[in-house]
Amino acid sequence: MSSDSDSDESMYEEEEQHHNQSPISTKIDYTSYWVDTIDYCSFTKSNSDNTNIVNSIPRGTTIEKLVGPNHDTYPNKEHSWTISNGTRQEHIIVRIKTLVYMEKIYIYEDFNPGSVVKLEIIDNRDNGFVLWEGEDRPLDGVTHRIFSPVLRRYRIMSDRLRITVDPTKSEMIAINAIKITGTNIFDSTVYRTTLSDALSKLFNNNNRHSDIQFTIDDHLIKAHKNILCARSSYFRALILNDMREKELLKQGPLSIADVKYDAFVEILYFLYTGTFHTNLSFDLYIDCMIYSDRINLTGAKNASLEQVCYHLRTNHDHIISAYTFAKQYSPTFDQLIEYIYDLCSEYMLEVFNQKAFVDLEKDLMINLIRKCAERRENKEKDKQNTIPSAAENLLRGGGGGGGGG
Repeated sequence: MSSDSDSDESMYEEEEQHHNQSPISTKIDYTSYWVDTIDYCSFTKSNSDNTNIVNSIPRGTTIEKLVGPNHDTYPNKEHSWTISNGTRQEHIIVRIKTLVYMEKIYIYEDFNPGSVVKLEIIDNRDNGFVLWEGEDRPLDGVTHRIFSPVLRRYRIMSDRLRITVDPTKSEMIAINAIKITGTNIFDSTVYRTTLSDALSKLFNNNNRHSDIQFTIDDHLIKAHKNILCARSSYFRALILNDMREKELLKQGPLSIADVKYDAFVEILYFLYTGTFHTNLSFDLYIDCMIYSDRINLTGAKNASLEQVCYHLRTNHDHIISAYTFAKQYSPTFDQLIEYIYDLCSEYMLEVFNQKAFVDLEKDLMINLIRKCAERRENKEKDKQNTIPSAAENLLRGGGGGGGGG
């Protein structure tokens, strides 16, 4: 399998291997949910009089579909979501009945498996976060498989999943059912796989079998070409370019000048293991976020952004400096800005009494005050809309009493 982005290795497994399989965890009980509705489908078709091209499932229109696995026929169009003769990548947005931290996804592919290329969760602001992305050769034929890739984990509860498929390599694809396993508690200590530990040891013991070297700030860093090329399109282009390869042979280590040493080491460690070292400083997470964005390493960018947000939630002293930084890089880190707006609206008095806030540039200060005020106003409106008035409660009670009399 190959991919232009950093993605975890996917796996196709026979259905029988999954029926009794559950995520490994000794602390948290996981619950499985069958997807039974599709909220949106990007695939277009002509309407009944062939006068217009419309989405097969428009936004705001929810249909019941994928109601549990059904393998009586292949494909079962009554239950399945199918695309025939697709000419581009398409996606559907599916929904389960409750918000969960998604830990495992099982996609029942009834016809020509291998067309799924991206999985994303969607948060309450309609932002997508990549759980898995990759490419695979379609498996032709009438067969059913369950696609269950290793997922990137986020501290985001969601009930929506966007599935992108590439139907251009097969005349027809069909998804029969989707099962999502998750929990309402985020377990930051969950043990995912022994492969991560093995790659961590390989990273820490990189003197063995290393075949490429980097120099940063007079530090020599050894690594393994195959891992870097497989995990990052940036490093693949950097290392395998013919001109660069010849340069390496002549000059030895490759000099890197656009990143700090500690941040580069953490990015390499992420490429090996899919995670960062624990207890990094706030500034180092910021540096990792900047560099991973620069080299288009989405997984590392999201992971460092998550840690930055977690740090800001527990340490409000850095909120203003993070706000100033994020505005300088806008729109690159607008997700961070939105999170800061939410935090400031929640802790407005504390944040606005900080010297860093007083020292803000006028435009930044006005913008922050306005955004916080808007959020507090919206929260107050939501509260008023969700809590019935005392008069309504009395009327309901009075109506019930009158009926009983």
